[in-house]
Amino acid sequence: MVFVPLLLPQSTAARIILAEDRAFDQLWQNTDGQRGDEQSWLWGPQRLWQTQERYAESPRELRWVRYYAKARMEISDPKLSAKSPWYITNGLLVVELVTGRLQIGNAAWREQCTDGICGSEQAVAGDAVAANRAPRYRDWAEFLTLNGQTGADLRGQPVTNWLTHEAEGLQVWSDPSLAERYPETSGNHRDEVTGQTVPAVLWEYVQAQAREALYVFGRPISPAFWTQTLVDGIEREVLVQLFERRTLTYTPSNPLGWQVEMGNVGQHALEWRYDLRPWDYQPLHVTMLTYHYISANPNPADRLRESLSVAPAEFKRQLEYLQNHNFHVVSLDQVLAAQRGELSLPEHPVVITLDDGYRDLYEQAFPIAQSLNLPITAYIPSALVGEPAYVSWQQLQELSQSPLVTIGSHTRIHADLGTLDRESQWIEIADSKRELEAHLGIAIEHFCYPYGRYNALTMELVREAGYRSATTTRQTTDTANDDPLIWNRITISGRDSFEDFVAKLERSQD
Repeated sequence: MVFVPLLLPQSTAARIILAEDRAFDQLWQNTDGQRGDEQSWLWGPQRLWQTQERYAESPRELRWVRYYAKARMEISDPKLSAKSPWYITNGLLVVELVTGRLQIGNAAWREQCTDGICGSEQAVAGDAVAANRAPRYRDWAEFLTLNGQTGADLRGQPVTNWLTHEAEGLQVWSDPSLAERYPETSGNHRDEVTGQTVPAVLWEYVQAQAREALYVFGRPISPAFWTQTLVDGIEREVLVQLFERRTLTYTPSNPLGWQVEMGNVGQHALEWRYDLRPWDYQPLHVTMLTYHYISANPNPADRLRESLSVAPAEFKRQLEYLQNHNFHVVSLDQVLAAQRGELSLPEHPVVITLDDGYRDLYEQAFPIAQSLNLPITAYIPSALVGEPAYVSWQQLQELSQSPLVTIGSHTRIHADLGTLDRESQWIEIADSKRELEAHLGIAIEHFCYPYGRYNALTMELVREAGYRSATTTRQTTDTANDDPLIWNRITISGRDSFEDFVAKLERSQD
């Protein structure tokens, strides 16, 4: 089937994009986007993961972050001018990985420990295999100079100490021959706060960056050590030093231009904090549409109902347009499976969602979708099932048995979660899941934030309750958020003309 786009004025079809996305993209383009073939990466070749993380001083205690292989971009204060060099900051990931303390505010931390072990057990450099002798992040804890501690002044002295992770424990020893073999590691710069000395070969790289050292690297927080590191299965001599935001490695056997590199701390932090390997995931761009009433507005004076009501004939026309113009309607389960690389989505994938569980979901929306053999997702407030204007449990049971219908939770009473305390949020999030599962006999794995509103606590509870995805009503055509707990959707309004509907689709494909 040939895709025939509807021609629209450029101003109408302009793509909507989050200000945060635009800022992240621009920073990457101004740095790694301009790099030459002989230069190593500052951030990484592509974004790995984008989400929102708890931060006390940010709006709703959530800040946007984007992970790259080498670091994490953060926007903690969106009220700052986007032109400020500190509008996007660079996370203190190395400190977190070594100490096991996640920074969740200017002066707030949360420990992340497993079986009493805090800090990451990943190797700071090289292959992610047990045979790699490079020290693990947590191994460095005893060498850090934080909280007023200072390191020895090693200016003028080459690095002659080894640090390796062995089966019998961490090994440290001196090898004077390293001074003659690698004079370029002579101490050059001593930090005024931590007292750590940076070898000349690393300091030259630090000074060559376009942005100031404090922004890119933070302060050095450990001495430099030589270690034996497995790289692609081959053991190599590598010099490693830890900074607050980055790790730096020097591999003399590497080609020129790639001898000094930043470690993959962004990649390591993602795997440690979230147990995620998104670099194995498939890059996706999925358009998610949301509807409410599929019925005529019974009261033209009700402007809110007018905006939420799409007539059945118009709904059918819109779905037929998708079918006839090379869009492919898929389910949320298919999107999640595709993200994990378990299947490939067709081109121009679209997800159809219907919020609130009104009676016309059963009487109008489902018959239309069924006639076109298109999957839909219905988000249901469990305590409202059976109330006037809402679907009954019998109708919902019938819908849940269709292979075209995915049932998700919309809390119990369509509560504005961001206004509730922890216990009340948990009841709305977890009890709605249990009620739907008990009545329908199916797993409820998808969630929708009522009014599209949520805060840091909400996201944590949704994750804890076992949902695999959660959707917002953030009005943007960029619905390809990496974190499935904050997938964006595009609202289709009863006030939209058919041309408006097509324009929204066109923008979502840019």
